[in-house]
Amino acid sequence: MSCKERRCLGTYLDGEISGRDYERISAHLKGCKTCSLELEGLKETIGLIKELKQIEPKGDFEDYLRELNKKLNKETERPGLIEEFLNIFWNEPALALGGVSFIVWLGIIRIIGVFPQNLRLFEYIAKKVCLIL
Repeated sequence: MSCKERRCLGTYLDGEISGRDYERISAHLKGCKTCSLELEGLKETIGLIKELKQIEPKGDFEDYLRELNKKLNKETERPGLIEEFLNIFWNEPALALGGVSFIVWLGIIRIIGVFPQNLRLFEYIAKKVCLIL
């Protein structure tokens, strides 16, 4: 079944094709046994589907679907990299304290590295802090 008209059979059957395209496919169906059989199969399938008994959903089915949709949306929502890092970081107080201490330490090292003359100032502050503690 390599006919390109084959993929148009559903729209042809639904009546969504008109004009020259409809005539072209109709002419093709007269000469192509494979596409004619495919069209007949589609017609039979549609007929069988129409014969099926319609099932009414339970009264709370719509509520169930809404809740399921909410649950699936929550499960598929992923925080960004920064949010994920912050969630891990702030959920553990020891990590938070260590992280803040590390950032402060980096700031001090940066200032000392850029301004070596301030080293004595930091030594003085460190001694005062140690005396207070």
